[in-house]
Amino acid sequence: MVKPYAEEARWIESRLSRFPDQLQKAQTQSEIETVYGEIATFLDDVDKYAQELDLTATARTVKWARTWAADKKASILIDALFEMNRHLRQDLEGRHFLFVPNERLESYYIPGSALLGPDVRARFPSAVLDIEEASKALAFGLSTAAVFHLMRVVESGLRELSGVLGIALQPNWGQYIQAFNDAVKNKRKRKGVSWRRDAPFYTDIAGDLELIKSAWRNPTMHLERYYTSDEADLIFKATKSFMQRLATK
Repeated sequence: MVKPYAEEARWIESRLSRFPDQLQKAQTQSEIETVYGEIATFLDDVDKYAQELDLTATARTVKWARTWAADKKASILIDALFEMNRHLRQDLEGRHFLFVPNERLESYYIPGSALLGPDVRARFPSAVLDIEEASKALAFGLSTAAVFHLMRVVESGLRELSGVLGIALQPNWGQYIQAFNDAVKNKRKRKGVSWRRDAPFYTDIAGDLELIKSAWRNPTMHLERYYTSDEADLIFKATKSFMQRLATK
């Protein structure tokens, strides 16, 4: 899960500093009820935040604050809110957060498995989990992991396309590509009208698969290669283009 926790912490601290003043200034019953309603909603948000990050002291203070808010005991509630701010700071000092540059987050962390485009997601449902993992790995700078998952995405496409050609499951890429080439040759011999239209596509795909296997897939799976961020970016772009072409069939 990728969330802007620092932004949420700033928002919580800002609200905590304002509520005591709002409670003290509220005069009419309507104003008082409005402030207490906002505080109740705010405490629900803080509790969720505290549970996600295991902020135990903060969560405990939320529980106390809810009691005083329900009883409308303003002076005690104000003390609880100040205490909550102190506990939040103390809890966060014991937590570590991974910084992700906005450029990488916006370029690669695309929720809904849409990193390679909606057509790829719809055409290859078996690749969804690996698309999501590749997305996170690229955003976090885990370059070799990103290439690993991108190769699994390509394999999902290979299997789906093999099914279109009537090819049974194969134990490895080499046999898949051999069976793929055999199927292409058989169809070429028949020289049907539809095949003459599709032949260039399948011929190009067969060649691309062989190149991908030799350049990226095998070295990645057999511990021969580690990838830099720039290399992973290039492989991502090539994979995206390849999978979008596959999605047209």
